[in-house]
Amino acid sequence: MLHIFEKKFNDMCEVNSHWAIVDYDLVTSNLGWKVRKSVQNVSLVIVDALQLLGGEEGPVLEVVCSRMRYISSQIGRPIRIVALSLPLADARDVSQWLGCNSNASFNFHPSVRPLPLELHIQVIVLLILVYYSCTICCH
Repeated sequence: MLHIFEKKFNDMCEVNSHWAIVDYDLVTSNLGWKVRKSVQNVSLVIVDALQLLGGEEGPVLEVVCSRMRYISSQIGRPIRIVALSLPLADARDVSQWLGCNSNASFNFHPSVRPLPLELHIQVIVLLILVYYSCTICCH
């Protein structure tokens, strides 16, 4: 799996006559996309691990997504963004930020998972009660 924020790649890979851009500097630089036809010809962006927006790599991911939306508005042609994520608390807000219609945003129920998700809740006794009971027993 290739993440654009893990390494800087200075090449492009040809896959079945389609281009996969793996250098995020082509997209994030202010002028780079204006002089590179390859960036202007992008029609699909797949963003994996969108849940990392709130993490350390979040700013890079945010810039790439925002820049692609900006490029789309400047070239007058839609760029389709497919964003994949683990469960998000604010999935509706994120999809609106990406410019998705509500009917194009999907949030799947845990019951449709191929492997069932097990939820375990562990209760921890408050240390104050333990400390209090220790002081009573010791005196």
